[in-house]
Amino acid sequence: MIKVFLLNFIRQMDFFQVMILIRDYLKKLDLKALKLELQGTEFETRLQAFDNSLKDSRKTGKTKRLHELDDLRDEMVQGLYGHVKSQLNFPVPEVAKSAQDLWFILEKHGTKIYDLPVREESGTLVQLLQELNTPQSLINLQTTTSTAWKEGLEDYSKQYDDLYSDRTAVEANYEVGRAKAERVKTQAAFTDLCEQLNALARVNGAEPYKELADFINRAVDAARITADQRSTVAKNNADKASGTTAQK
Repeated sequence: MIKVFLLNFIRQMDFFQVMILIRDYLKKLDLKALKLELQGTEFETRLQAFDNSLKDSRKTGKTKRLHELDDLRDEMVQGLYGHVKSQLNFPVPEVAKSAQDLWFILEKHGTKIYDLPVREESGTLVQLLQELNTPQSLINLQTTTSTAWKEGLEDYSKQYDDLYSDRTAVEANYEVGRAKAERVKTQAAFTDLCEQLNALARVNGAEPYKELADFINRAVDAARITADQRSTVAKNNADKASGTTAQK
C-alpha cells in the first residue's frame, strides 16, 4: 500500500524529480495487467505537460530566483501552519489559546495557500500577514514560539513581490505560475494512480502491487527526508534572523 502520495511538502524541482523516477519505473511494468493503464497514461501526459512548462520557464532569466523564492515562502507558510497546529491542544492553557486564535486566522485564509496560482497566492499572503502583524497576533506568535516562521514568510514573500515588481519579471512570473498549475495537475494524476493502486491491492491482494508500492514509498520517503532537512535549516535561519533583528 502507498502510505503518502500528497507531496505538497517538497520543492518544485524535488517534486519533478520524484515524479520522473516513478514515471521511469512505471515504464518497466505491465500496467495493463495491473489494471493501472488508464491512470498511468494520464499521469505520464500530465507529467510531460509539467516538464514542458518547466523548460519554458527556464527560458526567462529571472524564473530561477522566482521559483526559489516561491518554494521558500511555501516552506515558511507550511511550517507556520504545522507549528501552530501542533500546539492547539498544548498542556499550557495560555499557549493553546494563542494557537487556537492563530489557527482561526490561518484557516480563514485557507490551509493550502501554496496550491493557489502565484498572483492569488501573493495577494492571500499579503492579507494573512496583515492579520498576523496586529498587536494581539504578534503576542500570540511569541507565546507559541511561531514568530520566526512568520518573519521568514514575510521576508521571502517581500523578496518575491519585489522581484515581480520589476517589469522585466512579468513574463517570468507568468511562467512560474504556469509551472505551478501544471504541478497541481500532475499531483492530481499521481494521486489517482496511487488511490487506484491501493484500491486494487485491497480487492485483489497486495502481492501484485507490492513492488510498485514499495518503490513509490521509498521515493516519497527520500523526498520527505530532504524536505525535513531543508525545513530545519530554514527554521534555524529564520531564528537567527529574528535574533539579529531583536539585538538591533
